[in-house]
Amino acid sequence: SSSSSLMELSPDLLLPPTPGFLCAERVDNSCCGEVVVQEDDKDHADDFDDAAPLPVTFLVTVPFGHSTRQLEFGARRPSFDALTKNEESIENDDFEESAGDPNFFDPGYTLAGSTGFTVWAGARFLLEALVTTTPPPQPDDNTSNNITTPNVALETWRPIFQNGGSILELGGGVGLLATGLAASGAHVLTTDLPSLVDHAIRPNLKRNAKLLSSSSSSPSSLQKDTTATTSPPAWLLSKNGSGKNINTPLPTPHRLGNGWASTMALDWSQPLAQQLNDHQLQGIDVIVASDCAWLASLLELLLDTVAAIWEQRRTRQQMDDGNCPKFLMAFQRRDKNIGSALFTTVTHLEQTIQQRGWTLRLLAWRPVTKVDGTETDVRLVEITCPRSN
Repeated sequence: SSSSSLMELSPDLLLPPTPGFLCAERVDNSCCGEVVVQEDDKDHADDFDDAAPLPVTFLVTVPFGHSTRQLEFGARRPSFDALTKNEESIENDDFEESAGDPNFFDPGYTLAGSTGFTVWAGARFLLEALVTTTPPPQPDDNTSNNITTPNVALETWRPIFQNGGSILELGGGVGLLATGLAASGAHVLTTDLPSLVDHAIRPNLKRNAKLLSSSSSSPSSLQKDTTATTSPPAWLLSKNGSGKNINTPLPTPHRLGNGWASTMALDWSQPLAQQLNDHQLQGIDVIVASDCAWLASLLELLLDTVAAIWEQRRTRQQMDDGNCPKFLMAFQRRDKNIGSALFTTVTHLEQTIQQRGWTLRLLAWRPVTKVDGTETDVRLVEITCPRSN
């Protein structure tokens, strides 16, 4: 399949909004100041109610089959382009950003990394595309030729996420995608910079584990589903890294609905083998990422990390390429550059993938109205590793 198909936003691939999938956000006035986790308590940070309260709460209502789940995420600032015009958003006057970034001096932290404390359009779109079922075809104006056809590619992918697939997320942000995928039935290891893992993802996984376990008594819940595993999969419990971190166990995975989620720091600029071990890599069915490569420099690091995962799978396990986990990536189209920041444009993404000899396929897209009123779109692409001869 030709990579040029990414440019063509075919009407067949337009993903209409899912009935019942709703988002909103509000200022959390109960949040004030940071809870400092003492150095000796770092290993038990999970015991703290919230490592760092975050001032914005982003709410997601997800229809899973015949039941609905409500998920909540603490974020440091209001979302970007993730809400539709009818969904409750935070007015500028209602939100005052605290002076200075509390994680500014954290090791490995960057200005680009700080954007992870916000929900972006790509994460919402990817979650909606992967876990909700396409509404049945509706004829338009009573004419039979306008029936929307279900997205065949997405219909093929969804069972993996709903029936215990093993997912590695790169650039997990506040943990929205990982939580939603786990609640749907997947087992997810979500990764990001240490600051995001400690101050956003881990508290949000814990928050939603509590939410979902307390709602499990309601009849609409999927919690009693017999397909749900009662203990986390072994690959989510394994020790991480082969270097100095070899004896660091992953934090206890959280049970979320029918799936499990855990989190660990993963730095794209450091060697992968020192951070993820063979057991973890062997477990992965799919790699996912959303809106975390908006700068051209980040895209190279992200794709290098995916390439390293594929390479490690090949060399350590003598796997054939058909078993290489595919990479699903959602991103918002960005055209112009601001100052010297070089954004990842659609053309740049296509060219970069082609130069690596990888295959790129557009799976779904949707128009997005940005906060400033201009129009863009968000796209979900599937990236496949080349078959070696």
